[in-house]
Amino acid sequence: MGGICTGRNDRTVAHWPLFSAFLIASVALAIAPDPAAFYIVARSFSRGRGPGLASVAGIAVGSLGNAPAAVATLTNWGRKAAKNTNASSLAKRSA
Repeated sequence: MGGICTGRNDRTVAHWPLFSAFLIASVALAIAPDPAAFYIVARSFSRGRGPGLASVAGIAVGSLGNAPAAVATLTNWGRKAAKNTNASSLAKRSA
């Protein structure tokens, strides 16, 4: 079987080895510092609390803009893939 199996009462239950690997990877990514964290710490140490908080705000605003752009791009790719895999286009390509 794959990563998900059917449990009692038709609920889907993840396999423990797969779920534990996912959990470990999620925790590792959550606690690992990224370049933005290094930038904020360096800016706070060198210039003080105000510029450090301004850096936090700038990175947060940038992330809030980046997330919807990524969703829009992935959604557009999904729509293009769905258009390219319908039955009529497959029939035209094989003819």
